[in-house]
Amino acid sequence: MSRFNDAFEIVIGHEGGYTADPRDRGNWTDGAFGQKGGTLKGTKYGVSAMSYPHLDIQHLTLEQARTIYKQNYWDRAGCDNLPGDLALCVFDTAVNSGVGRALSLLTTAKTPGDYLDARLRFLRSLPSWGTFGRGWQRRVDTLRRQAASWAATPHVDVSFPPTPTPAPTTSLYVQLRNPDGTLREDWVSVPVDSTGRVLVGSDRKPRAYYVTAALAATKGLA
Repeated sequence: MSRFNDAFEIVIGHEGGYTADPRDRGNWTDGAFGQKGGTLKGTKYGVSAMSYPHLDIQHLTLEQARTIYKQNYWDRAGCDNLPGDLALCVFDTAVNSGVGRALSLLTTAKTPGDYLDARLRFLRSLPSWGTFGRGWQRRVDTLRRQAASWAATPHVDVSFPPTPTPAPTTSLYVQLRNPDGTLREDWVSVPVDSTGRVLVGSDRKPRAYYVTAALAATKGLA
């Protein structure tokens, strides 16, 4: 069973709300600080203007972000095919640094600890580490604890109880009465449940005689 929704709540906690820091190229629609004609639209819930230049970032809803995270990060990174704690690390990295980077780290790191170590080495190599490094370090340290908690806590699926199986029905043949009490010539088939309750009729009390299938056969109704 996918743990996407659980992972989404964790990653959203890392990403936070709307920001439009002009020093972060991800907040620009051209990813180049406006040097290519882009505009500063910001980032919200980790959804950046650089990756989604045509979205109204500032008014993005949480459910819109959830859909983007599921389709473009969780599914594309194959997180359902990974152990839960490692899937969480890969998912968070995909959102923060891109799916390509998240998957490339998997080629050399197979455990959450090794994976996050490799992620930190990559982040420290970036020119923007001096500006954003403290926040990135804190994010990775927090994720390390969260992944360890996932590994120690078995996942419990929450599901709705199964829909009750309808009681079996039987078709009985009936001959209705006219308002004056005389029997009508036509016959109809009426479904009833195993307790004999009629399943059709507005008043649930049709005026009728029940007959056996053998008798009905004589009327051409079998």
